[in-house]
Amino acid sequence: MRVVITLLILILGGYYNYSQTVIYVKSDAAGSSNGTSWNNAFTSLQSALNSAGSGNQIWVAKGTYKPSSSYDLTNSPRYYHFRLINGVSIYGGFAGTESAVTERVNFRQSEVNETILSGDLNSNGKDDNDCYHVFYHPSGLNNTAILDGFTIADGNANGASSPHDRGGGIYNNSSSPVLKNLTIRTNSATYGGGISNEGSSPILINVVISNNKATYSGGAIYNHASSPTLNNSVITNNSAVEQGGAIIQTHSCFPTITNSTVSNNSAKNGGVVYFTSSGQVTFNNSIIWANIASVLGNQFYLNHSGASVILNYSCYSNALNDIHKAVGTVDTSNNNITLSPQFVDADNGDYRVLGISPCADAGLNNYNNELTDIRGTSRKLNKNTGAEGIIDMGAYEFKVNTDPLPVELTSFTASVVESKVILNWQTATEVNNYGFEIERSTQPQSNWQYLGFIQGHGNSNSIINYSFIDDNLIDGKYSYRLKQIDNDGNFSYSETLNVEVGDLPISFDLSQNYPNPFNPTTKINFAVPLSASNSFITLKVYDVTGREITTLLNEQKPSGEYEVVFNGNELSSGVYFYKLTINDFVSTKKLILLK
Repeated sequence: MRVVITLLILILGGYYNYSQTVIYVKSDAAGSSNGTSWNNAFTSLQSALNSAGSGNQIWVAKGTYKPSSSYDLTNSPRYYHFRLINGVSIYGGFAGTESAVTERVNFRQSEVNETILSGDLNSNGKDDNDCYHVFYHPSGLNNTAILDGFTIADGNANGASSPHDRGGGIYNNSSSPVLKNLTIRTNSATYGGGISNEGSSPILINVVISNNKATYSGGAIYNHASSPTLNNSVITNNSAVEQGGAIIQTHSCFPTITNSTVSNNSAKNGGVVYFTSSGQVTFNNSIIWANIASVLGNQFYLNHSGASVILNYSCYSNALNDIHKAVGTVDTSNNNITLSPQFVDADNGDYRVLGISPCADAGLNNYNNELTDIRGTSRKLNKNTGAEGIIDMGAYEFKVNTDPLPVELTSFTASVVESKVILNWQTATEVNNYGFEIERSTQPQSNWQYLGFIQGHGNSNSIINYSFIDDNLIDGKYSYRLKQIDNDGNFSYSETLNVEVGDLPISFDLSQNYPNPFNPTTKINFAVPLSASNSFITLKVYDVTGREITTLLNEQKPSGEYEVVFNGNELSSGVYFYKLTINDFVSTKKLILLK
């Protein structure tokens, strides 16, 4: 009997430590602190890790948790860290009442259920006596070790030598965990402020790596003989004093970066990637934009014959000093674009793209099997209908009727009727639109005069028409423009329209558009004689196959001279035709869009 009881105790003890499905962590739990429920949760993550074994899940409620164990390292606070465990999935971002991982909501940075794993042991917000690493993995992790739903912050790997001089947020040596739904921010190191990979191939999905810094190289990521994969991720506002504002590559590294956004990273050389040896970085469906090198290579710096960057279906900046190749290759032959990605508000960290972005519906679906983007929105949506379509470039998918669109002015016309000028304009979409001020100048252009204000519609995805009448004018030549004003006070001006008040035209006329070629707007002028006053007028644009592209005018107009602004922003470069029809008068001319 004694033997049986002993075995039963061992079995029960083993069940508690290693076979329990979920271990709970909640900093303010009031129960028995044994990890068996939210009420009886451990109050520290370290206690849960000490009790976990393969097959367990650890659920961590909102709050801030700090390492308290140095494991097998020197027993002092600077060596404190967390370690993942093979076969154990650790989930953060819970309110502390959920019964399923799928019930988590609002757990991103600064949201109500954010769960922070912090190396700032003395809570002073400075890089001084923080942990060298928030997570430290000396060897042996595989992709059954999962970390999901946390903010990892304030590690400071400023040790005198390797490995404690790299990977302030996460250090991986021969370790390849799965890292999902994370924000890795405000960590620092000599090499790899956010993450250091040595002989490792971690998988990163829906990860934001931001505001990390390296006192030498690799502001966000240090790769040495490693091939990580990143999907649906954002790498932004990281910095390195010397090399690789985002990524430093040493010794045969082959990372693959898919549907990710890399922007506003900075270094002395190589704002995004700096190669010190052979290796390759492959970007698929990604946006690489507005990174800065104070000396050479705003985006890429290659100085090894075996170094290469491959871009597939990606948007990248290709201005002067964006790509520096001492030696090495950059392959941009596979369906890439170099136009502005049209971020919603990059200055404030909003890297979604607008509906008019060339990155919307511009990726290749085969590169990405993720069903959602970085914020949980369905992937592969048509930007106009929201139905299944082509995947966007970048970490975010444009979401119809949810994501903001700019105030898109699709037409702006001026007509003269006796002594008045009638202005008409149309918007296809509006976001944050306070309204339009109307301004006039005499020709040759002098000071602009405020005439009036038309209230905007705020936010709209439908066509809206506006009009304004400038009356009792003396004969002469006038210019008009619109000043579109956002609710926050920002403003932009439309194209200028020129009109002449006075003698009415005596014949039909359709002028050649100006400028021509154009990008993206041009002006089309035409005249309606007195004999055709109040006739029905159509002005349409066609492609070279004769397919109608758009209708600029389709209404009755009195006699007068008219000017119409045509915007070809959403069209591809090429030859188009515009046709004016007034009763029996038909005239067609060619215009050239050159982007």
